[in-house]
Amino acid sequence: METWPFEGILAAVERGTLPDWRRLVTAVKADPWGPVAQQVLEAVRLSHPYGTAELLEGAVTRARKLAADSERDEVAAEIRELVRSSGLSKQDFAQKTGTSRTRLTRGRAASTGYAAHDVPRGNKSVRPLIIKGINVTLPGDGTASGHVRGAAMITPEQVGERYMAVHHRMFRAVHDEMTGCGLSMARTKVLRRLQEQGPTRQSVLAADFELSPHSITDIVDGLERLGMAERRPDPTDRRAKLVAITGAGQAALDVANATWERLLTQIFGTLDEAERATFVRLLGRLDEATQQLIAASAAPVAPAVPA
Repeated sequence: METWPFEGILAAVERGTLPDWRRLVTAVKADPWGPVAQQVLEAVRLSHPYGTAELLEGAVTRARKLAADSERDEVAAEIRELVRSSGLSKQDFAQKTGTSRTRLTRGRAASTGYAAHDVPRGNKSVRPLIIKGINVTLPGDGTASGHVRGAAMITPEQVGERYMAVHHRMFRAVHDEMTGCGLSMARTKVLRRLQEQGPTRQSVLAADFELSPHSITDIVDGLERLGMAERRPDPTDRRAKLVAITGAGQAALDVANATWERLLTQIFGTLDEAERATFVRLLGRLDEATQQLIAASAAPVAPAVPA
């Protein structure tokens, strides 16, 4: 499976059966940050198939958490050994490594800049996660419980669960209809981008969809085999190629677009104009909160500087 092209991973994610998904999960567990795990996440992000998206994303998340926990325990043990061999007290050692005695006692000082740079063992890609984890300040015991007397309060969790449930049912219906019209949602997105932008370099497509060069190559190869896209010389660079939609690809995209418009009209046409305006405004606020969460998760955390 490690040698499968991205199109193979995408096909297994979208149209595979239980044995295929088990093979994917086995490969992910063997290397949570490896190429198979990364391509599974790319395939889920591009296609987001109903049901299997949660299964496979959860498998990657759990595998990475287990690896991170193992890494944390390993580095914490090494830090304890360093404390013992240094002859310093825990308080003095904590000060010199830029952490607190409390965190050191809990084993969390394994994530300081000193440990991450001077104890080069384990999966280095886990260490930024550990570093980030140690810098998170948890709320104290005196925080408000959120309980409201009187009328029952609809909690953010209830809204989120309801939204996700409706979203997945909606996605399943749209995905099934789109696949039935002859184009998967993943290939439809690529063809639509080619229609909008004209002949485009693969590197630009990869950046647009946040895919690796290998993954976008597999998708373009698949479209080219179906006669829906073709590679052309780039007139500005003889070494480069442009990807362009063909007549057959345009015809298939016309069918897919008509199907897409019909489905969305059928679903969101149940809302009147005022309701749609309110819905779009609320989606904007949710999108902003989500982008802030993603930015915070991606932000690098500077390692602590020893005193």
